[in-house]
Amino acid sequence: MALSQYRVDDPGRPSSRLTTAARSVLARVLAAVLVVAALLTFAQPASAVQIHQYSVAKTNFWAYEQTGVMTVRPDADISVPAGVCPPDPTQGGGPVAYQTQWVITNETATNWLEMGTLHRSGSCDYHFWGYGENDVWNPYGWEPVSVPSGPLYFQIYRVGGNWNFDIQGVDKWNLAQGASTWAGIRVEVGLETWESTIVAPATDYTNLSLTRAEGPWIAWDSGYTFDSGPTSPMCGRWNPLPSAWRAGENTSC
Repeated sequence: MALSQYRVDDPGRPSSRLTTAARSVLARVLAAVLVVAALLTFAQPASAVQIHQYSVAKTNFWAYEQTGVMTVRPDADISVPAGVCPPDPTQGGGPVAYQTQWVITNETATNWLEMGTLHRSGSCDYHFWGYGENDVWNPYGWEPVSVPSGPLYFQIYRVGGNWNFDIQGVDKWNLAQGASTWAGIRVEVGLETWESTIVAPATDYTNLSLTRAEGPWIAWDSGYTFDSGPTSPMCGRWNPLPSAWRAGENTSC
C-alpha cells in the first residue's frame, strides 16, 4: 500500500511518535544501559606500568656520621602481579616490591648499605642484605620467608669499623672490608616499588632509630619523602605512634 494512501488520523498508519508509555520504557532501558556501561568501565583494572617509586622516611641530619639504622615491622603480605622468581631474587626482571632500609653514604646516593624483605609473585618472598657501590647493587645474602609474619627487628649498624646486618638479633652478614669504612650521611626506611599495580597494605615501620659515630641508638621521627601526585600509587605518613612511619601502595595510609 502506498504511503500516500494513509491519512494522519488513519489508525492503520505507522505512527511517527511514541506513546507516553513507550517513552517511559525506552528511557528506563537507556538508563540501565548507561549504568551497566559505567560499571563495566569502572571495573576494568588499571594497566600495569613499570615505575620506580618510594614511600620512605628519612633523616634530616646531613653530613653527620650516621652508623646505624633500625626499625621494627612485619613482613607484609604484598600482592604482586605474576612474574618470575629468579635464582638470585634480589636481581632480575618482573614486578617486585621491597620493605627495606638504607644507610646512604654519599650525596648522590650511589653508595649505600641495605637490608629488608623483597616480594615477588607467588611465594617468592625473601629477606636480603647487601650494599651498593658506584650505583651497582652487590647482594650478599637472602633467605626465604613466609608472609605475613612478625613484627621483626631489622638493624644495620657499624661497630669497630665493621658493618653488621641483623634480623631479630641474628647476625646475617658482617662487612669487614671495603665499604666497612663508609659512614652514613642519612638513613631511610620504607617501601620501594617497581610496579604500578602492586597492592601493599598500609604497614607501620616502628621504633625508628639511628646511631651516630657508633654510639647508642637514638629515636628519630622527622623528615620524610614519598612519591605522590595524581598518578602515584604510593602513600605514606608519620604514624601517631612515636618514631613510626606508615607506608603502602594502592591503599590508604
